[in-house]
Amino acid sequence: MGFLRSREVDLFKLLIFVILVCSGTLTFNTILADEAQEAATKEGILSLIEKLKKMEIDTLKVARLENFSFKKDRVEWKFESGYICLTKPIPEIPRAGGAFFIGQGRMIFEPPGKIEKEEIKNYTDKETFNEPFKELFIRFNDDTRQIFEPLMKDASSDEGKKAAEKFKNRQQALYDLLFNLEFPAIEDYYSEVPRNAYLFAETEVEKLGLIGFVYSPAGVLEGAEEIMLIKRKKLGFGATTFENIITAFNKKEDYEKGIDLDREDINLYNVTHYDMDFTIEPGNLIFNAKVSMRFTPLVDKLSVIQIPLGADFDPDRHDKQIQINKITDETGKDLPFIYKNFTVLIQLPGTLNKNDVAVLNFDYKGDFLRPDPPVSPPPGYRLDPSLEFLPEGESTFRLLNTYPWFPQYGYLKRYSFDMTIRVPKPFIAIASGTTLKRWTEGPYNCLHTKEDKPVALASVLFGKYITIKDDSKRPVIYVHSLFKQQKQAQGILEESRIIVTEYEKYLGSFPYDELDIAQMGFGYGFGQAPPGLVQLTGEAFLGDNELEAIPWRIGGKPGFRAGFLSHEIGHEWWGHVVSWKNYHEQWLSESFTEYMAGLYLEASKGTKEFEYKLNNWKEMSYMRKNIGPIWLGYRDQNGAMISLYFKGPYVLHMLRMALCKVYGPEEGNRLFFESLKRFCEQFRDQNTVTKDYQQILRETTKANWDWFFDQWFREAGFPELKYSYISRQTEDGKYLVEVKIKQTDKEHLKRMLIPIFFHFPGNELGRKDVLMEQTEEAVFRFKYSKNPENVTIDDAKELLAAASWGE
Repeated sequence: MGFLRSREVDLFKLLIFVILVCSGTLTFNTILADEAQEAATKEGILSLIEKLKKMEIDTLKVARLENFSFKKDRVEWKFESGYICLTKPIPEIPRAGGAFFIGQGRMIFEPPGKIEKEEIKNYTDKETFNEPFKELFIRFNDDTRQIFEPLMKDASSDEGKKAAEKFKNRQQALYDLLFNLEFPAIEDYYSEVPRNAYLFAETEVEKLGLIGFVYSPAGVLEGAEEIMLIKRKKLGFGATTFENIITAFNKKEDYEKGIDLDREDINLYNVTHYDMDFTIEPGNLIFNAKVSMRFTPLVDKLSVIQIPLGADFDPDRHDKQIQINKITDETGKDLPFIYKNFTVLIQLPGTLNKNDVAVLNFDYKGDFLRPDPPVSPPPGYRLDPSLEFLPEGESTFRLLNTYPWFPQYGYLKRYSFDMTIRVPKPFIAIASGTTLKRWTEGPYNCLHTKEDKPVALASVLFGKYITIKDDSKRPVIYVHSLFKQQKQAQGILEESRIIVTEYEKYLGSFPYDELDIAQMGFGYGFGQAPPGLVQLTGEAFLGDNELEAIPWRIGGKPGFRAGFLSHEIGHEWWGHVVSWKNYHEQWLSESFTEYMAGLYLEASKGTKEFEYKLNNWKEMSYMRKNIGPIWLGYRDQNGAMISLYFKGPYVLHMLRMALCKVYGPEEGNRLFFESLKRFCEQFRDQNTVTKDYQQILRETTKANWDWFFDQWFREAGFPELKYSYISRQTEDGKYLVEVKIKQTDKEHLKRMLIPIFFHFPGNELGRKDVLMEQTEEAVFRFKYSKNPENVTIDDAKELLAAASWGE
């Protein structure tokens, strides 16, 4: 999904949305209710916004620079020659400002760690970034003005005007991109919490084109790293968009202090509970929301907060705008706020300290709900006119799902909730949580659902559903299908119970009292698994003959449903029982649940189904051998899907096979599944990191397997092994076989347990498992009474490596 989505989607676009939302940097038209606008004007918030938006270069002052060095953390801009102009100061916000440099300069830095150095090398062919530039646009809210202001002298009119025009154009390009640097400056002005000393710089370099540099102590990338270098793309007419993330890393002092960056949490507050009441109006589908949010500060002296609120991550959809009527405190007092698309800046009624409990009440509405369109074939395909299921797409609607359709703060933070939703008849709502009551109320079908256990990503969808259930045991399982697909519902219900029962043997009890499985519209091509709710693209509810008639939608064999369903149900453990702490750790959700889905297929459909999965994982992994490590997550725009859905599960298979080699098949399997179960038990309802699982595995096996995760999770590379052998008869009449193995990728040498197979006359087979250290070449010697006819490597496909004969 954006987070638990299982198939193709524009995930990089979602990633950028999360980056901007989490850093409060999305902007569009300000929407304020009359009362709140009056309060905001009185407090000066709107005034500050306008002054920041009107920021302009002081054309009468210039600083001439020769071999002048300007640094931010480990990044240096060396101004070799030229001049820089500053914006006019804003007295109310003295740290906020901007600048523009014209001349000759270089941007220089060396990122920390092997991963980021390799990412830089992918773009520049060098591990150190050292690129020339001729212009530099800067926005800041730190001490940058203090550095340049003492150097300012009188400027010629031409110099100042030229810098001013270029600054204005770049500033406008940022606004067109919906990139805003106003909220952090205002939050910094009103708050005593020192965390918004940001710097944004943009320039063009020859090798990469337009790039943007972001430094934000509040965190840039999904609440994680504070520093990021972005590759931008020009669209013409001055407009730009994001293209890729070149590198991202933490502040230098974080590394020097030895902070555990995997577990770092720089959020200002935790949301602990929601009371939510939603009504979707008949006819116009206007979404009316009343949300009460309880939260607790994680820092002292908190007086202003930002929180994401947006109906969709596509900023081009103007019809998805939300209008906030008012925001009040626990007493009902109106609070000053500013809403700029997807983000709300709220001035609290007073100053809060750690462990205080506060409540905010949101009253808003939106016109963003649209029916799912019927399926239509792409060019070149003909559609069988007898397929009457297609119009059913009009009976489901866009999802109220994993974007912040209600105010949500922090990366996958958990909360309890109590939710009531009214949808127009004849539709019914399906939602996360345990169903407490269903009833009718005038033109509405109503649902009251609740979850006392802290969860993330509570979601809703609605449609013209037919519902069946299995309440024979916990959890109660419901399947909600459209009218023309209800014939598939019983089979889905029965298989869902089998999957839950199978997973409970390995992973512990199902986390919720209820599991709802609902049909989405057609053409989504993926599934999603919010807590207690599995949502499947409409094609999953079609029969095999119908699937064969629309092959462009599935891209696989008709029997895909078992793997698809078991993957999504698996997310209730891998994604909710244990979740991932930051974007680096998403394989704990996608890769782990995909491997469990493979094991379910083996148990229920036979070994051939699992072998098909293994072959598919390996083949897909090798499609793009230059992808980064799994650790990069969705930052790796070109390789994330492969890493998470194909390489990741194969890596887990290698781990299981390695345990079987070391401890024997029976004990190795027992240790592997015991480690998974203990992981779920010990970190139940928590957001975790891979190091947590490594510790569990260490305790379970009484051995240190950190090397395995360092090279397969945190390192890039797909080994290619070249092997050869010679055999000679010895004095005792036996045969000495020497097997030589080489690793061709010298930059990513792996330590591997390699299975070597000896093929003797009469179909007799011998096997030896050898440990190859992180070395380019190794020779292994074996003695047999017979001379092998052939020697091969990895016949059982236990390695994510390509093995071929050769010196």
